[in-house]
Amino acid sequence: MKYPPFPNPDAYRTFHLTFTCYGTWLLGSEKGSTRHGGGYVAPCPNLEEYMRDRCNYSSVTLSKPLRLITFNAIENVCAREGWILQALNTLGQHVHAVVTVGRDDLGSVVLGKLKSEATRELRAVGFRQTQPIWTRSGNCKEIKTYGYFCRAVKYVTLEQTESSFHNQQSVAEDGRDHTESRETSFDE
Repeated sequence: MKYPPFPNPDAYRTFHLTFTCYGTWLLGSEKGSTRHGGGYVAPCPNLEEYMRDRCNYSSVTLSKPLRLITFNAIENVCAREGWILQALNTLGQHVHAVVTVGRDDLGSVVLGKLKSEATRELRAVGFRQTQPIWTRSGNCKEIKTYGYFCRAVKYVTLEQTESSFHNQQSVAEDGRDHTESRETSFDE
């Protein structure tokens, strides 16, 4: 895999951003989870069931057309803001992005703008106004080394598949996952 050059940390900041669809990756999940504000939460079926019971709305899983809308919305907001979208993968239950922004931009603001733009576009195609699409907040890790940068780009573009979520829309009749992940051009 060819990696993009690492942006100059004196002029730019790069973030690995992750956010999940509402009701899909609850505290106590069998894959583990992250508490709002940070901190790993080990798998705990009782906690997961408790959190599911507290959900006020149905969980959200993005179909392929909705993932494409989300993908395009994130590409558009990055282009409009002048950010470099290093890698992006929109999955049925969560989104990963590696984004390079200006030195003064905060990761939480970048994360909020990505989620807001995706929400706006999903609502425009008929997603109910009352239904939350995303969980509150998300993960925002600043990337400060080239090694971490390469690992994050590889993780987002090559190591995330729908099969880990058993999404029936992405599994063909032969039982194998045939989900495609797009990667933005690194030749800019």
